[in-house]
Amino acid sequence: MSSSIWPVLFAIFCLLVITSDFRKRRISNQLLLAALLVHAGFLLANTFVPEVLALPATLSWRQCITGFLMGLLVFFPFWGLKLLGAGDVKLIATLGFLLGFAGLWQVVLVATVLTGLHAVLTVLAQGWLSARASWWNESKEKRRGVPYGAWLAVTALAWVGTVYWSGYAWF
Repeated sequence: MSSSIWPVLFAIFCLLVITSDFRKRRISNQLLLAALLVHAGFLLANTFVPEVLALPATLSWRQCITGFLMGLLVFFPFWGLKLLGAGDVKLIATLGFLLGFAGLWQVVLVATVLTGLHAVLTVLAQGWLSARASWWNESKEKRRGVPYGAWLAVTALAWVGTVYWSGYAWF
């Protein structure tokens, strides 16, 4: 597989999400939109010049749109129940578009485990009542909670690094 700028841009995207979610517990809508548009451009260009961009053959429009829709449809109810933030749901949908459905479910599974470990360590460090009070703080200035988006981005970055650079086919 020839080299491509796609994994570099994906790494930058993930690092920006990680930094933002760990620091502010927010994920920029502009960043997510930019990622969607750039990736759509890559998919469109890959249709005409596949040897230059070197996107995996299994990463097709169908896989990307399916990943986006499944991410949005499956996780949107969790936002309605206040179990996930809106940024997390939009990030999952965006990752579905960037990785396709086959990559999305693997990333979500591992990221959910990592987020759970983060929550357990927070409870062990702060105690249950203190951790719960900080997670349910409704203040707009000091948003707390578990940074699920950051763990999604960490996992997606590791997944792309492993799959893209190892030369294995995308599952």
